Amino acid sequence: MADFKFQDRGEVSNLQISDDGYLSANVACARTGCQIYTADQIGMEGDHLVTVYRPPEAVFNRDSMATFAGKPVTMGHPSEAVTSENWKTLSIGDIRDDITRDGETIRVGIHIKDAAAVKMIADGIRELSPGYTSPIKMEDGIAPDGTPYQAIQTGPIKINHLAVVLKARGGHNMRIGDDAAHRGAYALPQVKLEDTMSDALKKILFDGMTISVTDQAESAIQKLQTQIVDAATTTAKAIADAQAETATAVKAVETRDGEITALKKQLADAAITPQKLSDMMRKRKKYEKAGKKSGMTEEEMAKMSDEDITRAVVSKSLSDEDFKTLTDEGIAGAFSILSMQDAATEPTHPQFNDGLARPSENGTGFNDSVITAAFGKKEA
Repeated sequence: MADFKFQDRGEVSNLQISDDGYLSANVACARTGCQIYTADQIGMEGDHLVTVYRPPEAVFNRDSMATFAGKPVTMGHPSEAVTSENWKTLSIGDIRDDITRDGETIRVGIHIKDAAAVKMIADGIRELSPGYTSPIKMEDGIAPDGTPYQAIQTGPIKINHLAVVLKARGGHNMRIGDDAAHRGAYALPQVKLEDTMSDALKKILFDGMTISVTDQAESAIQKLQTQIVDAATTTAKAIADAQAETATAVKAVETRDGEITALKKQLADAAITPQKLSDMMRKRKKYEKAGKKSGMTEEEMAKMSDEDITRAVVSKSLSDEDFKTLTDEGIAGAFSILSMQDAATEPTHPQFNDGLARPSENGTGFNDSVITAAFGKKEA
């Protein structure tokens, strides 16, 4: 699973500026919950928005939290990861070792050493956004607060830097604080009045455009986007269900076609032609003749199959001990020999040297005895 770069945001309290001009603070810099990214920010194609859920087990994983310690603080997110090779150019301070969980956020200590950065923070650039990598899994779900998401961070999270930004993704709580509890000798100057409105706005990507909106407008847009995603999901599911039903119906038709083809073949094989009827009668006469010679009556054999007559003839001709040793194939073989013996002992009618004789020269045709012999009936 590939790691993707993320940028979030958080809050600062216990703010102090030393006599040397260094700024120290305890900041909330990361949180659980859902955050919105553009597709290309998480390794996908396109510029549509994707809601990513950060579960507590990923955010507060001990190994993930440990990666904050000692990492550089930057002014804005650099275009590349901060390393030992570019640290002197990009860093304005560092993260201390006091990393703790505070409710649904992570708090860390920061130490800002760059004078220009301290002044920019004093002038109002106060929100915080950690830059980090984390594996994600693309799956739809609903966060505990009811927000639908399309991806989830699985962790481990690896922090690269903590950026001071104008607007942080995590919200205004991810901010270097200047509330009444921290005003005094080391308090930061207030933001100028004309900057208040811009400070209250945040930039979001909507319909391919970057726009500045209030928190309320962002909520309304997110709600609209959720409705659009839900509608698209419902439509896609309906289409998938219809396609599945169609595929099932097609398979049922194909199965029925196969059954019909097989039945047609069976029907053709079972069709009674004059030739088949003649063969069946000739074969039956053979069994009945053998049965009669074994002492069975026509009434008895009328209720018996060819196989039944075969077993009866062989049973009557062999001893019980020999008969019991024969398999079905052995019984069939014995019947074949017995039938041949029966045929060999019968006298040959003078009219059957080479099939039926031609009509006699006097024009009388076949006599009764010839006809009777042709149909295999025993002469009186």
